Amino acid sequence: MTTAREHTETGNAAFQASEYEAALEAYEEANEYYDEVETLYGQFFGELAADPDRCDVCGCMLDDDLVPWEIEIDSEGSLQVCPSCAQFGPDGTLPAPDEVRVERRYVEEDIESIRSGDVGLSWASNNPISSNEADTQSTGSGRDTRQMLIQLVGVVQQVGRVPTAAELDTDTDFGCLEYEDEFGGIEEALREAGFDV
Repeated sequence: MTTAREHTETGNAAFQASEYEAALEAYEEANEYYDEVETLYGQFFGELAADPDRCDVCGCMLDDDLVPWEIEIDSEGSLQVCPSCAQFGPDGTLPAPDEVRVERRYVEEDIESIRSGDVGLSWASNNPISSNEADTQSTGSGRDTRQMLIQLVGVVQQVGRVPTAAELDTDTDFGCLEYEDEFGGIEEALREAGFDV
């Protein structure tokens, strides 16, 4: 999972820099690792045991000494597992299978977008905000404009177009009204971030 996520982050950085070949290569690497993780998880999370006294993952008997945990694996079901297998839960050390599927789906969507040439807005600025400028870029409003722009770029990458007000409200820490107040509108904020709008 760690390697899959590292390749995904590399792909995201390349995608943001409009280096689509490098992004595609990193996303494909990430997808291979996600495939390995899902194959491994398939061995653990196969058919659920019909016996309520057994762990759904390893099949060991559950009793007073082995109190079962319940792990939601998707919207349709959950697992009753022993403490050893609980490492896959939301509080465990390994992500739940549904979390892996969601992460992989995003990577696959990015691969498809790059292959089809549907990469949304183009990154026009040869000079995005540098870290030196960003350290000092805070306005009298008390907002961190650099963070606002970073989150805006993230939403654009996610949706592949100019985001709606609702998407800004739900997917950023700031919301549409703050973008309008700080930059004069969403399109102005996108221009400030270096997009051709």
